[in-house]
This record gives sequence, structure tokens and C-alpha cells, in this order.
Amino acid sequence: MSKQPVCCLIKEYSVKNSLQFKPELLEEPVGASLEWIVQSIVANEGQGSSAYYHLWKGWSESYPETTGYLIETLFDASNISQLYPLQAIAFSCANWLCSLQMPNGAFPGGVGGKLPPIVFDTGMILFGLQRAYEESRDQKYLAALHLATNWLVSQQDDDGVWPNHAFVHDYIPSYYTMVIWAILKANKQLKIRGIEQKLSASLDFFLQKITPQLTIRNWGFRPGEPAFTHTIAYTLQGMLESGILLKRKEVTERVQTIADQILLIRQQKGKLAGEYDENWRGNYSFGCMTGQAQMSILFFRLYEVSGNKVYLNEAQLLLLQMLQFQSNVRLMGWYGGIPGSAPVWGKYQRFRFTNWGAKYFLGACLLMRRHL
Repeated sequence: MSKQPVCCLIKEYSVKNSLQFKPELLEEPVGASLEWIVQSIVANEGQGSSAYYHLWKGWSESYPETTGYLIETLFDASNISQLYPLQAIAFSCANWLCSLQMPNGAFPGGVGGKLPPIVFDTGMILFGLQRAYEESRDQKYLAALHLATNWLVSQQDDDGVWPNHAFVHDYIPSYYTMVIWAILKANKQLKIRGIEQKLSASLDFFLQKITPQLTIRNWGFRPGEPAFTHTIAYTLQGMLESGILLKRKEVTERVQTIADQILLIRQQKGKLAGEYDENWRGNYSFGCMTGQAQMSILFFRLYEVSGNKVYLNEAQLLLLQMLQFQSNVRLMGWYGGIPGSAPVWGKYQRFRFTNWGAKYFLGACLLMRRHL
């Protein structure tokens, strides 16, 4: 299937009912994305997924953090693809993660698992362990999930947040809302008493960081720096999903208000910037493709929560804008890859196709299929 110029797709899309969009448009992108993800795991002999493919250095080592939440997407995609044994591949990744777990329940951080434990990395691995248990009912995944969750809860301070074991020393990023979501989701299986009250207080800590400009302080990788759309979307998705699980309607409404601001800015500029400062001044010299895929997922979820088709339209448009940037070069490590930035030499993950970009792109495609 040949790909039409994205400008034509957007023009056609804007004048038609979104639900009339043809699902055939996604067949090649989904297949290519799955092929790339499988290659990233085969490159490590089933021992996790490579963090990225560098355009001239090749595959990196496996990345425990992103392998963790990639497991969910592999199981989701196994329902639509017969080309690869995706369930077996997902379980091989889960088994590899279990082999890395420390006696205290934490997981090593960083690419290759060479760093001391990082709160965020361990939190993201919960998603994979929870899903592996859900799919298999194998007690080893439940035991690993319980240990990791206990370690994360033990690291919380009186405010319910994590002052230690951070990616950046002495910095509590607002995208830790994803860790809150991960623990809440894990607790659906674990049923640890009192944990929801503690995590609700954690969520309040980050809600208090919403500014009058409808940004959120510290939602970037480092204090005082503009935030990539990647970490902006992390923060909002974690906040939304945690609010849903805690049945706190006011939280989902706050996320909607911020998402409306993003939608308005995107409409004014025609595209998302790669990063924004706390006053919504954007860097439009590049697009952060992972962040754009995550934003598409966020708007799909807001549509599911609210029923407002404006969110559905935005989710589909953001995904359509990405299609031209997926690599169609028929080379190992290239085909199906999602670049960190568009153009590929942009500021975020320069000259790399990342496995988390592929995970979120595929996730957005699967949501698009659901709503067609």
C-alpha cells in the first residue's frame, strides 16, 4: 500500500466524519511497527527490547524500563496479528525482567540495566508484570509485582512522593504521575489495603503544580528546562488514568482543561512543537514523535471518557501527521522505526528510532482501529 502525502490526508480528513476514515490506511504502518519491535527483541535473543536503533551504530542494549510497558502493547497486538508469536515474545521479556529484579523488589535503571534503581523505571516495569500475570496467572509474575510495588511504596515520603532514586538527583518530576497509575493498576491484582488513600495524596501533590497558564511545573526531565511533549504527555496520561482509577472526576476535568489548551495551540500552529516552556512557548524546529503518539493516545482516552468527538478528531489527526515519519527504508533496524525527532536530527533522541516511540505509535494505531 503506498502512502499518500500527509497534507492530502489531513485535508481529506478535515472535511469528512472521523468515523468514515478507512482502516486500511493503518495496515502497513501497524505491520511495519510490529516488525521493528520484534527485531528489537530478537536482536537481544529475547532478553528484552533494545532501547533504540542508532542510524549508524545499530541496536542498543535492552532497556528494562521500556521493555516493561512494551509488554502490554505486545499482548494487545497479539489479538490482531498472526505474523509473529507475540504472546511468547511478551512472556520472554517478562521472564527477562524477573531475572533482573533485586532482592528488595527494585529493578536496575538505565539502558542495559547498569544503573542503580530508578523509581520511574521500576514503576514502568509494573505494567508489564501486571499484564503478564493477567494473561498467564503465573504466580512468579504476581510475586515480582508484589515485591516491586512494596519497594516503590516504601520509598514514598510523607507527601506520598519519591524524593530519592530519581533520574536527576534531588528532582521530583511531575511525570511521576505515571508511577501512581502503575501502582494503582498493579493493586487491582495485589489488593494492598490503604494504598489508594496514599496514592490519592500523591496525586494531589502534582495537581498543586498546575500553573495559571495551564502548564505543570517540573514536567520536564530537568528543573527549569522546557519539557518535551513526551514528558508532558506522560504527566497528563498518568494524571488522567490515576484520576479514573481513583474515581476522582475533578482530576479528569483538570486534565481535560489542559488538553483543551494543547488542542487550541496545536490548531493555531497546525502542529505540535517538540517542546514547550511553562508559558507554552514552543520549539517548532522539531517534532517529538514519541510525544505526538502519546498525545494521540491521550486524546483517544479523553474521547472515551467524555464522548466529545473533538478529542477523537484531534487524536486521529495527530496520528495521521505521524505516518509520513515512520521509516519505510527496507533495512534491518530501519523499516517501521519511529524517529525520536522529526526531522531525525532534531533535539529529542537524535538519529535514533526508539522502542518507546514504536510502543506509543503502535498503541495509538490500535486505538484508532478500535474507534473505526
